Amino acid sequence: MRIGVRRTATAAAVTVLTVAAGLAVNGTASGTTTSSVEPSQFTVTNGTIRPATGTPVPASGTHASLWGNISYATTTIEGSGRVVVGAIGNNCGGWPTVRVSVDGQVTGEVTINSNTQYGSHPVGTSVGGGRHTVVIQFINDFASSTCDRNVHIGSARMENPGPFEPGPGNTGVPPGTPLEVVRRDLTITEPNTIIDGQDIYGFVKVMADNVTIRNSRIRGSGHPDGGTLIQAWSGSTNLVVENSTLRADFPSRFVNGIVGYNFTARRIQVSNVVDTSMITGVGNVTITDSYFFGTLHVPDDRRPDGWTHDDNLQIEGGSNILVQNNRFEGSFNAAIMVTTNTSQTSGVRVIGNRLSDGGCTINLAQTRHGTITDFLVQDNRFGTSRNHPCGVIAPSTSQPQMVNNFYLDGTPVTVRRGA
Repeated sequence: MRIGVRRTATAAAVTVLTVAAGLAVNGTASGTTTSSVEPSQFTVTNGTIRPATGTPVPASGTHASLWGNISYATTTIEGSGRVVVGAIGNNCGGWPTVRVSVDGQVTGEVTINSNTQYGSHPVGTSVGGGRHTVVIQFINDFASSTCDRNVHIGSARMENPGPFEPGPGNTGVPPGTPLEVVRRDLTITEPNTIIDGQDIYGFVKVMADNVTIRNSRIRGSGHPDGGTLIQAWSGSTNLVVENSTLRADFPSRFVNGIVGYNFTARRIQVSNVVDTSMITGVGNVTITDSYFFGTLHVPDDRRPDGWTHDDNLQIEGGSNILVQNNRFEGSFNAAIMVTTNTSQTSGVRVIGNRLSDGGCTINLAQTRHGTITDFLVQDNRFGTSRNHPCGVIAPSTSQPQMVNNFYLDGTPVTVRRGA
């Protein structure tokens, strides 16, 4: 359970806090913890999701309780090998048994023989790598006047987990998260503020250290001058944005996604803006496990060609920048546009991403502050671009280090010489 607490300092400075009440774990309250839990990984038929009573406690704090031979839990998991089930059971004339099916095929059965420890129970035969639909069914229900045999599924995973591939289903606000509507712009001026579970019809300006925004949606407003959905260029430090959706309800050439420096973004989803993210100098930015897509390409009379130059990520300067395991697509100009507009750009790591679209997908261009240095592009997968094949373009004086980058068809990515 979450409790929303709002404290207003001035009309222009609003702090929104969300704190966690004590969570019931094993029948007792967990005190004043401020951590939040994840949604259950299961959907249940002829059963229910209940607070976990075994150990170790699942990430969701819940388990899927099955109580009849027509009861089953369904989940989707990535990887290869056998399914590994974590479960507890109620012994009533014997322990409960579950049958596991993967992608519609039965792979095996396992008996659960503890009522306190979820444990790890590998089941049946192995399956190949990929994203799999897993069904766990209770198959030996029994009850008497003194007991009732049930099973409670805490977790399911593959023996060999696959890589986390960000996309529409696993980034942004987690499904089922309750959101409190906030109909105004927010200016955060108090350090250590936590925004959790908010649906914000406005822009968010961060002007304090150690701010966290999570499990929230930021929509912007219809202000004629537009704005930035999350603005982080005040000089504050350690902003964290996670499990949140940034999508403009009023898209225009004046609206961008998350812009600034000194921030970490993970598992966020950004779309329907011109630049989904922009680093404006200084750097100290980490972007991981996120999905940036659907940039806005519209007429813009401020540009020589009359159109917006929309990018998934624009780096205008700074250092200590990590861009890892993201999916960037749908931009017209570039998935990653790199310049030295505001300061020298150096110390950038672009690792393990899936990158597509743009004129050229990664575009390095020297501008006001000279060359781009110490720029690593490693272990990325490239889709097509408008000038395909053009995965990376850079001037001879700002060449990135290229390691193990391939197009989706297996062709190595090389650097095209550009201005």
